[in-house]
Amino acid sequence: LFFEDSIDDAVVSPLLGGADADVKLSNSMGFAWEVGADFSLNENWLFNVSVWNIDIDTEARLYVNDARVDKIDVEIDPWVYMVGLGYRF
Repeated sequence: LFFEDSIDDAVVSPLLGGADADVKLSNSMGFAWEVGADFSLNENWLFNVSVWNIDIDTEARLYVNDARVDKIDVEIDPWVYMVGLGYRF
């Protein structure tokens, strides 16, 4: 789900001759995968590494003065890396 999707009127409006611009993103579901490992450093401490890839595809619709003027397919496919240090109690 996308939250607070918006377009900055201060940037876009002058490009459109002062018109009111808005963008709306469709809700979307996608797949995510993760690979990681924990490595024991001693009895209590561990070191963690992991990587994620998230596949998010959606549709953005651009409105100018409440009239739809364009529809764009958007692919947001980030890679997320993590390195961590953990402590076992």
